[in-house]
Amino acid sequence: MHEDQSPGPELRKLINADSLSTRVPIAQETLLLLAELANELVTAPDFEALKQILIRNLRWIIDFDCCTLAVQFEPTDADYILFDVTSPSKTRRTPPQKIPLGEGWPGQVLLDAKPYFLSDLTQLPDLVTPPVKPEWGIASQANSLMLLPLRAQARTLGCLSFSSKSPGTYSMNWRTLASLLGSQISEQLASILAQDQLKRAYEFRERVMESTTDAIYTLDLTGNFTLANQRTAEMTGRNLKELIGTPFTKLFAVPEQVKIQDLISRVIIQGGAINQFDLELRQKQGQQRLITVNLAPLTFAGEISAIVGSAQDITQRKQAEAALLEVKLMQAAKQGLEKEIAQRQRVEEALLATQARLQHLLITNPTVIYSRAWDNYDITFVSENVKAFWGYEAREFTATQRFWADRIHPEDAPWVFAAFSRFSTQEDQICEYRFLHKDRTYRWIQDQLKLVRDSDGNPLELVGSWHDIHERKRIEEQLRYSAFYDALTDLPNRALFMNRLEHAVDRVQRQAGLFAILFLDLDRFKVVNDSLGHSIGDQLLIAIADRLKACLRPEDTVARLGGDEFAILLEQIQDIQDPILIAQRVQKQLAQPLNLSGHEVFTTTSIGIALSTTPDSRAEELLRDADTAMYRAKSLGKDRYEIFDAQMHANAVTLLQLETDLRWAVDRQEFLLHYQPIVSLETGKITGFEALLRWQHPQRGLISPGVFIPIAEETGLIVPISWWVLDQACRQMHTWQAQFSAQKLSISVNLSSKLFLQTNVIAQVDQVLSKTGLAAASLKLEITETVLAENTTVAEVLSQLRSRGVQVYLDDFGTGYSSLSYLHQFPIDVLKIDRSFVKSLGSSEVEERQETSIVQSIVVLARNLHMQVIAEGIETAAQLAQLQQLNCGYGQGYFFSRPLDSKATTLLLQSPPQWWAMVAPGRI
Repeated sequence: MHEDQSPGPELRKLINADSLSTRVPIAQETLLLLAELANELVTAPDFEALKQILIRNLRWIIDFDCCTLAVQFEPTDADYILFDVTSPSKTRRTPPQKIPLGEGWPGQVLLDAKPYFLSDLTQLPDLVTPPVKPEWGIASQANSLMLLPLRAQARTLGCLSFSSKSPGTYSMNWRTLASLLGSQISEQLASILAQDQLKRAYEFRERVMESTTDAIYTLDLTGNFTLANQRTAEMTGRNLKELIGTPFTKLFAVPEQVKIQDLISRVIIQGGAINQFDLELRQKQGQQRLITVNLAPLTFAGEISAIVGSAQDITQRKQAEAALLEVKLMQAAKQGLEKEIAQRQRVEEALLATQARLQHLLITNPTVIYSRAWDNYDITFVSENVKAFWGYEAREFTATQRFWADRIHPEDAPWVFAAFSRFSTQEDQICEYRFLHKDRTYRWIQDQLKLVRDSDGNPLELVGSWHDIHERKRIEEQLRYSAFYDALTDLPNRALFMNRLEHAVDRVQRQAGLFAILFLDLDRFKVVNDSLGHSIGDQLLIAIADRLKACLRPEDTVARLGGDEFAILLEQIQDIQDPILIAQRVQKQLAQPLNLSGHEVFTTTSIGIALSTTPDSRAEELLRDADTAMYRAKSLGKDRYEIFDAQMHANAVTLLQLETDLRWAVDRQEFLLHYQPIVSLETGKITGFEALLRWQHPQRGLISPGVFIPIAEETGLIVPISWWVLDQACRQMHTWQAQFSAQKLSISVNLSSKLFLQTNVIAQVDQVLSKTGLAAASLKLEITETVLAENTTVAEVLSQLRSRGVQVYLDDFGTGYSSLSYLHQFPIDVLKIDRSFVKSLGSSEVEERQETSIVQSIVVLARNLHMQVIAEGIETAAQLAQLQQLNCGYGQGYFFSRPLDSKATTLLLQSPPQWWAMVAPGRI
């Protein structure tokens, strides 16, 4: 990620929420950012570039307040340098600091080479002792700290530290990922430090060569100049470019050329040095100079690889010697000669020391240096450290033709050779390929190669370096797999599935044809998780994945989208019958029982099918259509498949719009309450009302509760809506009690099961009663058996409500499968008989006897349990008479009144209702 780039809002939100110091699972985006950082690190040519890469990228991977990089440039240094890599802003960056080793947390890591993951600096473990001046390199008032040692070649090069002002949590997964980050940085840091050492060695060699008054040079084994200092150019009358590649013998007269060639051969064959051999040099301009020459072999890997030589211009010395001989000043000549010999010895010692340093660098360098002929694949030189990387001796590369070329992986060889054949004067070639290790395994290497040309532009040789990047490639592959495959089931994840789906869409748009998507959701997965635990749930998902793969063709794709949702991409199908057959096969396979750790588990699946019927379909829309069809299958009873049609999408859009409008309905005061009277079947008097919610939509008019209540339940909006209903109903009842004080009235309000998941139910009820002034005894709360079944703490809540005087009604009694057990477990005051048992009273004899028996049983049961009974849905006089004969205490329904708004309800309370004469004729 470059400095002028940053993640989008959604990605930034994900990174900030799931930083390295807080989250446990690894987000796919974070893994991709780490892989991008690994790729960018290897491009850093020097230490400054490495710092800039870290400054640009670390903030997007790890959440921190302060990040520092400590480096010990030389293992013998008593100090380390601390760099701030927190922010790309130069104004906010702290300049580098030189700190004594052992001071500060980074200095502690450099000493003991251990990582530290300190979640809370105010409570350090007993085994962790803060270093001297621990504040070095951490944020002011830091509370958590993570320090990663940067190690290479058994040496701790530095320390990367992240500190934060808030405590952190470092899971094992993220400690491993942090160690991978440290390994990537260590590899490139070691390479940069090694290159700096090599550069300093070359600069030292140049200073040594140029500081002497002697001509210093090297010759290849054919006697041609390969290196020379400026004094050599001055002595020969030629410039350095002319010298390189020129035969050494060409500097002398023809009679002496044979003698000189013989000297070179003796050095090469015998391996000994030739010292102080005087020759007559012929300069380019034709002048003659007397020089004394020294030649010595330069060995590498036990073999002579070049000749190093020195020469002094002794023309003047010879002339002086002649003069001194004439005046018999032999002693002065002797002293001058001894001085020159001592100087020559010092030069020779300096050259030997330089050679030793270069050889040490080549052996300890984590990069293998090599050269080869420019017109073939034969290696001419390779550094000794090659054995540590790939197991071969250096001489094996140079002794056998095509040794290197024949060990490149067959799949990589064609493009590697093609890349290395495209050289120009301005570019280097870099290739990454697999190379055969001596243990017969292939390992990834990075090959950087440069063509060396002579002064005329003709190619001389190829010089390159090999880097072992096998571990980096392994990490990249691991990160790539984690980004596109589900870790539990080993199936493709949503990202890979969408990629293949988009390819299928493109292929159909270019070549026509059909494909289909199956969207699957397990029907009983939550039951398995809640009853048997998440471990069994994971086993179930793995088993389901295996069965799905067995149902498909090799070219089909099955993916886990998340949770218990799967998707199948069927390509190259003939018609809709193909996905239908697959859906039927999947349902048959998944219906078979599974044995999971000794538990026999059954499961079914709901499947939605979407077909690519139009060429302009988009991948996201097709997956959405299949999802819509799947929800349609669930709503129709589960364990079935449904094929998407346009009406499904229209319904989904309508439902979404309805949900959006519902979220604004409370604020816009679009809700209102209707009230249905509850009547004593003995006296005919109104004893209370049930508050019923209505929604007056500004465009669609009055919307039935059966339409919007399920949406409110699913979205959680039922909670604020229910508290609004309770407040309005209590407020209205308090008004009626003041207006009609002679009548003992109460208000009945339905409570959703969602409210019992709230921790403040009792406090909310108390607040509403206090604010509205309604007595607790005037409030009746209606609940269904769903509330009792889904909430383990409901008994305690109901007991606290009863202790305040609030009564509890059990609504729709008789429709559940365990109602009788609930009557013993929970403090219930009143049973409400469901309208389904009342509607058949007074009809045909058989139905009447059946319904009468059920209603009579409920009434008798309630009387024995000291409970009251309210019959719902009374619509006819015959139903009323039958219920009176059964001694049912109370009733409500259209026979008495439809639900009315507050004004109409007030009018109803002001005059005797019409049903009094039928309910209690003797009392009128």
